[in-house]
Amino acid sequence: MNAVHDIVTRWFRGPAVSRLLRRLGIDPRRYWLLVDLFGELADRGEMLDQLGSNRVSLKMATRIYFAFSVIMTVALAATQVPFAAYLGVFLLFTTLILLSILLLETGNSLLNPVEALTLAHQPINGATYTAAKLTHLFLILLYLIPGLNVAPAIGTLALPGSHWWWAAVHLIAAFGIGITVALCCCATFGWLLRFIPARRLKATAQLVGTLPLLGMMWMSQLERLFGRINFRVLIPGGPMARWGVALAVAGLAVAGIVAGLRSLSADFLIRVSGVTRGGPSGGARIRRSLTGSLIARFCGGQAARAGSAFLSQMMLRDWHFRRQILPMAAPLLIGLAGAASTSWRTDPFARHFSSMHVVPHIFGFLLLFICSLLPYGNDYKGGWLFLTVPASSFAGFARGVWATLWLRIVAIPHIIMLAALAPIWGIVDCSLFVAYSAAMASIYLSLVLRIVENVPFTRQPDASRGATLLPILLMGGAAATIVIAAQFFLVFRSAWIVLAVSGGAAAGAWLLTRSSLTAFADSMRFHLSLASQETGAIYKEIG
Repeated sequence: MNAVHDIVTRWFRGPAVSRLLRRLGIDPRRYWLLVDLFGELADRGEMLDQLGSNRVSLKMATRIYFAFSVIMTVALAATQVPFAAYLGVFLLFTTLILLSILLLETGNSLLNPVEALTLAHQPINGATYTAAKLTHLFLILLYLIPGLNVAPAIGTLALPGSHWWWAAVHLIAAFGIGITVALCCCATFGWLLRFIPARRLKATAQLVGTLPLLGMMWMSQLERLFGRINFRVLIPGGPMARWGVALAVAGLAVAGIVAGLRSLSADFLIRVSGVTRGGPSGGARIRRSLTGSLIARFCGGQAARAGSAFLSQMMLRDWHFRRQILPMAAPLLIGLAGAASTSWRTDPFARHFSSMHVVPHIFGFLLLFICSLLPYGNDYKGGWLFLTVPASSFAGFARGVWATLWLRIVAIPHIIMLAALAPIWGIVDCSLFVAYSAAMASIYLSLVLRIVENVPFTRQPDASRGATLLPILLMGGAAATIVIAAQFFLVFRSAWIVLAVSGGAAAGAWLLTRSSLTAFADSMRFHLSLASQETGAIYKEIG
């Protein structure tokens, strides 16, 4: 295998590929230097937040999608569908998966350009840097397309009237779709870079990255909307006219992709400083929010206000947190929206199960995802600033972090739920359910807060945390399933039982929160002391 790898590497870095790169405006020598640099950073664990650079996560995702494709292959082959329908289903599935992944990966690569600021003084043109930065997208295609389509390609042999060449056609079509999706994603960000101001580019890119998820959430509404439009009126009747329209649409699409790629390669390094820093902040005003004032009044003074303000601002500004939380929280938000849309009229005290019984635990898993990301930040090297903070302030800082999460994830959604559902369920049933749900969510928050060991956003992103998060998710899902079954069969049978359980859960949440806040403050002081010792050792070595 090493000999084959060496042969392939020498060919890619040989004169034939170099001539092709020069025709595209890419400097081959600097391109391969940048590719090697990014690969070295990934091997050293300094750039593992990109799927194509993190081979462990990429292989795990490939195995998961391969398992899904095997299940779909068996199901479709058993129904003996025609080859055209079979191919269309898997190409659509491949397109949706790649679109949801590549949009986020492209935005993460281009709009978090920390390396670009370091290399901006070097004689590297935009096309060379952009090509090297997006090389990991090719690795994603190289892994995921076979993972999604090898089993379906073999499954074509079980279809009625199958031919041996159907498998090859399936794989060629899948790779064609994958390359087209990758080029469209790159061209999309090229157009955004051309027309969107630098200070709005990050937020716009994240919105674009969530479009596939939003499309899945609103699939039924989109079907009803487009179902009312008669597209046959817009399609010409003659075959020559149809071919003309198809060629014109294809030409416009190719022109749009080419123009977007040219804009991306030409303008990226020119505007990289504005993209990284965002808009000017000289006219920014310090504003005291009502939430911060309440937290300072009841949770520990100015230290609590500082914890609340720091967490609130960093959750909005830190690129690593914003990029990770969207794909993690989107399934939960979809499930919460589905529960609210289908079962919101069903009283939880009814004798049959509804998805509203799952709502308290959805808040718990959302808090788990948030707290699992809080330790890590894009600007983690700025954590030295907390070395100047008095040790006695971290208790109030921890209470401010907890209060912000509790108010925004637990208190405010449950107040909205009470106001919306009280006229439908009745004030008594709705109040009991909201009290029970808030108490359970508070218990979840007190437990998952122990995951945040250091000061939020002051640790380097670690790709291996997924290996530890998966067992927690599995055990948490099993425990939540048991609690859901117990609350349906035992708790929501009497209003007095719900009242007693809610009171006990609230008391337990209060005790667990006190313990977790003490441990959180001690852990922050401990990790900062380790950082101060490391800094002192470095200076002693230099001296």
